[in-house]
Amino acid sequence: MTEIILHIGTPKTGTTAIQSAIVANSDALQAADIWFVESGRHRAAHNDLANSIRRKGGDHNFNEALQQEIAAQAAKRPNGKILLSSEIFSLIEASKIRAALPFLSDYPLKIIVYLRRQDRYAEAFFKQRIKNGRNVMPFDQFLTSRLGRSITDYNRLLDGWADCFPQAEIMPRLYQRDRFVNGDIMADFAALLGLEPGHLVASAAERNISPSKDVIDVLLALSPHLDGRQLRSIYRALKPLQLDGFTGSGDLFTRQTRQDYLDQFLAANDQLQKAYFPNDGPLFSPDDPNRDKPLTSGFSPVQQTLLAAALNEAFKLHQKTTD
Repeated sequence: MTEIILHIGTPKTGTTAIQSAIVANSDALQAADIWFVESGRHRAAHNDLANSIRRKGGDHNFNEALQQEIAAQAAKRPNGKILLSSEIFSLIEASKIRAALPFLSDYPLKIIVYLRRQDRYAEAFFKQRIKNGRNVMPFDQFLTSRLGRSITDYNRLLDGWADCFPQAEIMPRLYQRDRFVNGDIMADFAALLGLEPGHLVASAAERNISPSKDVIDVLLALSPHLDGRQLRSIYRALKPLQLDGFTGSGDLFTRQTRQDYLDQFLAANDQLQKAYFPNDGPLFSPDDPNRDKPLTSGFSPVQQTLLAAALNEAFKLHQKTTD
């Protein structure tokens, strides 16, 4: 019987690269009897579908077209696979997905989800939102916000999907190189699709880079004066300039604040390991002292205050000259 594979992210776990590779290798996938659904997909991701479900539930924009496509492709490939992919699925309650996509319960279902160590995920997710001008707030406030807490609650995420789709095979994977098949996420995802390594090759599509703490501090200083669209425009204008220090990762915590944050997840990660990774040793790899340097980038609190004050005066001056 046709199998449906639902790749739900999470965000900042190579999803864009995986999706680009799926499109770039679509001929190889179809030769292996794997169909990448077209309805609700813009370019390489089913984000249009996911966003429509988030807004409208079962009345989403692709309801009829999607069900027709699924039925048609299932008839064509009775022993094949049908694939959907959007990291936004992981940000929507599974019960809402079940109500909006009832056909998922009519087929064997696999749900693929990559999980990143919580501190690294929180950093990358926060930076993504700031550069897109969404819900701008300082990092420490984000960590304790409702969104910041919910995205790192992996047990709740997996339990929610398991409860709503009891017939599904939940397939969590750890987003770290030493856990990937052949140390490569493309080979890892290919294996989950039942393909041999090499059948899914990374495309030359643009990487989804993360801005450095320096850039984040500048955007936060600008945020009282600009709306989200304007902040996003500034980030996109700076990006092609290839400025030194523009990109960065792992730079929002100090070593101590990182450890304090990770200590909050010890019990939850132990529960996650027992449920899904009982034979794999420690759930997430610890920091490598030779790679993970102490926090050195970004503006100090004093510098941030000075920058914010200077920008505030600059905007006042600009407003006077344009009045």
